[in-house]
Amino acid sequence: MTTVKARDIDGFRHEVPSAELSWRPSVYAVLLRQETVLLVPQKHRGFDLPGGGVEMGESLAEAAAREVREETGLRVDPGPVVAVRESFFVWAPDDPAARAAYQCLMFYVTATVIGGSLSTEGFDERERQDADLAGWIPLDDLGTLRVASSADFRPVVMTVAAQRR
Repeated sequence: MTTVKARDIDGFRHEVPSAELSWRPSVYAVLLRQETVLLVPQKHRGFDLPGGGVEMGESLAEAAAREVREETGLRVDPGPVVAVRESFFVWAPDDPAARAAYQCLMFYVTATVIGGSLSTEGFDERERQDADLAGWIPLDDLGTLRVASSADFRPVVMTVAAQRR
């Protein structure tokens, strides 16, 4: 049986049988304002871009708009895909009842805020336990932030920021 090296949400590596994997496309929004980027703090884990899984029948733009609204309270106009990454991710590796393993295709899009205000009202139960209110983080602080994602989003953010300067 073949295995892959997967990361959990805390960055720890696990060997996962390939037969356990499910496909999971996801989309993350890079929102820049002056010299800051919008990030969602993950309690005790670091920061991530707003985003998540694409639901069946949903376009990347629709998923990006929904995920940003749920995780930040902001309404956005999603732009083009600026990067694609792949990762192998395992959720709840030590809990047999909740464990899930994914082969992820992570699409990164730019987005522009068109309304709303920062809030946690759209959080689901897991997000209420694991996340905090999103905030605008200075780009100069990215290098020192802990990343709470199976892929490091910081190079994508810096590339987008450099292209806008």
